Amino acid sequence: MRSYTLGNGSLLVGVDARAQMRDLYFPYIGRENHVSGRTHRIGVFVDGAMHWTESDSWQMTTTMMHDTMVGTAEGVLSGKGVRLSVRDAVYNEQNIFLREIVVTNDAKNARDIGLFFGHEFQVGETARGDTAYYDPRMHALVHYEGRRMFLMRAESHESAPFDQWSVGLSGIEGKEGTFRDADDGVLSQNGIEHGQVDSVMRLQAHYQPGESRTFYYWLCAGETFEAIQDLNEYVRTKTPQYLLGTVSDYWRAWLTRQGINLSKIPTGIQEMFTRSLLVIRAHTDKRGGIIAASDTGILNQGRDTYAYVWPRDAAYAIRALILAGDFESARNFFEFCDSIVAKEGYFMHKYLADGSVGSSWHPWYRNGATELPVQADETAIILVVLKEYYHVTRDLEFVERVFNSLIKRCADFLVAHVDHETGLPKPSYDLWEEVYCVSTYTASTTYGALRVGEYFADLLGKHQLAEGYRNAAERMRDAITSLLWSDAKQAFVKAVFRSRPGEFTYDYTLDFSSSYGVYEFGVVPKDDSHLAMSFETMSRELELKEGTIRGMPRNQGDMYYRTSKDAAPNPWTVTTLWKAQYLLSRVKTADDLAQITGLLEWVVERATDSGMLSEQVNPYTGEALSVTPLVWSHAEFVTTVVEYIQKMDDLGLCAACYPLRRR
Repeated sequence: MRSYTLGNGSLLVGVDARAQMRDLYFPYIGRENHVSGRTHRIGVFVDGAMHWTESDSWQMTTTMMHDTMVGTAEGVLSGKGVRLSVRDAVYNEQNIFLREIVVTNDAKNARDIGLFFGHEFQVGETARGDTAYYDPRMHALVHYEGRRMFLMRAESHESAPFDQWSVGLSGIEGKEGTFRDADDGVLSQNGIEHGQVDSVMRLQAHYQPGESRTFYYWLCAGETFEAIQDLNEYVRTKTPQYLLGTVSDYWRAWLTRQGINLSKIPTGIQEMFTRSLLVIRAHTDKRGGIIAASDTGILNQGRDTYAYVWPRDAAYAIRALILAGDFESARNFFEFCDSIVAKEGYFMHKYLADGSVGSSWHPWYRNGATELPVQADETAIILVVLKEYYHVTRDLEFVERVFNSLIKRCADFLVAHVDHETGLPKPSYDLWEEVYCVSTYTASTTYGALRVGEYFADLLGKHQLAEGYRNAAERMRDAITSLLWSDAKQAFVKAVFRSRPGEFTYDYTLDFSSSYGVYEFGVVPKDDSHLAMSFETMSRELELKEGTIRGMPRNQGDMYYRTSKDAAPNPWTVTTLWKAQYLLSRVKTADDLAQITGLLEWVVERATDSGMLSEQVNPYTGEALSVTPLVWSHAEFVTTVVEYIQKMDDLGLCAACYPLRRR
């Protein structure tokens, strides 16, 4: 779990609740975590004892500011009369992580206090072959392996640099780590070590009673010695104070450039809206990929992280950025998709931010037959969101350029990936990546994508091609409404399986994505009676009841991260917000908005103390579960708020509050 994540498109830093850096991605967002959950510490030596902030003796609070991409932390050392105030940022123009630390002596006596920074790298995601050394030319510590180099320097407000340092082995040959060299407040100043290494620096000062001192720390990331030297000199010339100020100014300007008026909605929702945009942007690589989460804490429970570009998660994130007016990130994303799509027109399970294929648990061969290990909805959703991009930007030149390589290629795959007997898609993995089936959600997404293919083909004068997409879409719509509706359940089913021609078996599990997919991708009109019944059934049967913190789980019997086999399934932020989006379409009066306001406030209340949204929450305590922050959760919050503002506009409650009207 991370208290905040900060990034600039090629450098991402994740900080935990103890103000410790736990993730450091460079040069791609999500590709090569050079800390990988190890610890970059902050500590204080006072009155003869060392106190790292990871200790329970510190009372720590952390948050990400809602109006700029800056993280803050406050710490009080119990019984010792020492306070820390930390301000963190990743510089938006260069690969530099900056920290401002204010140390305050609250004791009634004067005394010496030492401020320490410890670094535990795994350069290139491995501790083998790393080198760490003290560079006297720059008075800095450097860790490197190959073309991944990191320089750390710290100095006082008066530009006095750190006075002691040490480099050594960590977690190898019986050595716990060089940070233990700080136990007595004095560092041995060993100058170099290689292998599995760590390093520490100290800034010592004398404090009068009540006195505060300000220090600045920075980390420069580059691929050569010259690069990190130049970045270090850049910080020293511009000053860290100035750079921290420009970071705040830049992200405030980024948030307000489209003139979205949030003044008519509750303050907590406003703050979560802007913070969510910053979280999404921090996880967005400048070359187009958007990772699902940077939090490596999930490695404590699983085999891998979420630091991958799932086409589905990324598409929902890009939709949120489009709605906020970040068209450059959107175009970069579609360029990225154009570069990775298979020649047959599908997207694989997930990717790394450099475009390479990510890890997967979907087999190519199962039950004696070859199967394509894809999730067809991930291909379809790209086209759906591309149309939203075009509707806001009218970027016809871009659409024309990627029509054959991306739009037509994907639409042709979706047409070919249809069971000609049923008119539904052939089996693929469902959006929750658990069942190989023909799911209602995937069929609905495919329908929406075929309509997009038809739209763009007609737009560019390719009318015969458009007719083929239209025919496939109409047949799929008819199949969804006839084969995937259950009178008995009064809901759209989760999935259908065809064992042999004309014989079907059904998965009647109530899955909220089934109703949402039919609604969101326009399979039926928004006021359709079957759609209303399906949402009513889902809400009645799935939504958690009194005695829990309520909220909407994904589906019946969901075991993912369940606290115990007898517990209620965990509510998800995404599905709870999907319910809010559907209810918004039913709003007729101002009074009807109260329920949606309540759902948005439910999400805000479920955020961590630092303002991050998790994937899911404990159904009894509301505690964040799984990766935190999850980009998809923040993306759906942004989308829901935009739809909320648009509905207020429709009702005459917030005229022109949203200038980028979603068509």
